[in-house]
Amino acid sequence: MGMDMLNSRDLIVGLLVGIVLGSFGVYVFNSKDVNLGQISQLEGQIVSLQELIDTKNVEISGYQTQISTLEGQVIILQSQVSTKTYQINTLQSQVNNLTSQITTLQQTIDTLESQRIPSPPSEGEAGSSRFFPADIGVPLTYSFDYLFDEYTVRVTVIELIRGNEAWTMIEEANISNDPPSSGFEYVLVKIKFEYLSGPTIDTTFDLSTYTFDVVSGEGYVYEITVIIAPDPTIDAELYFGASHEGWAGYQIYTNDTEPVLACGRDYSGEGGIWFKLYEEV
Repeated sequence: MGMDMLNSRDLIVGLLVGIVLGSFGVYVFNSKDVNLGQISQLEGQIVSLQELIDTKNVEISGYQTQISTLEGQVIILQSQVSTKTYQINTLQSQVNNLTSQITTLQQTIDTLESQRIPSPPSEGEAGSSRFFPADIGVPLTYSFDYLFDEYTVRVTVIELIRGNEAWTMIEEANISNDPPSSGFEYVLVKIKFEYLSGPTIDTTFDLSTYTFDVVSGEGYVYEITVIIAPDPTIDAELYFGASHEGWAGYQIYTNDTEPVLACGRDYSGEGGIWFKLYEEV
């Protein structure tokens, strides 16, 4: 664009010179009397115009030099912009990779947090949970819902026998009872159960081994073992106000040092009252 402007200016100056020379020629050929003074004056104007042309050519040359310099600077700036653009794109790619890694790490952290076993509570009321079971001989009163009805009972673990002595008593109770499975042993629990209140005074409560759950010290809920327990067994049907004492038998791991007994847990395993099935050494 700069070169076009300069060429246009040069063309205009050339046209002016041409017009002057053409006018002079016409004047010479059309005039009968040529005035030498006028010719000299015209020649002076031509010289002045030529000097003006030379001056303009010098200016044009200077402009051309400046334009060339500016064009070189533009090329350098374009190269720098291209370099910076590449660097920015590279940095953006690195940022995207880091963001992706952070997102992956956060997902891993969230997964590990969801799998992390929560710490047990540091304090609680005796018998309120498996972390704070009541001692043998301590009665606990509890109200719970069963089949949409509310019951209130009082439970006491009276006596505890486990190992070979428990198996001997179970075997003597009925020869059809099976010995404990490998890695297990029997525990016999004598329980006092008091039926304090129910939906009505005529609603009975069916008491059995299934009224209770045995949970290991590690939190494993043992399956109920079907046996015929020594007399008196825990099985009984009670009306409001009645109580009963009897034996319930369960199988537990031989290396389970802190099993617990629960009564009244809800369907999710929460609530209920809890008792130690071990004696403090």
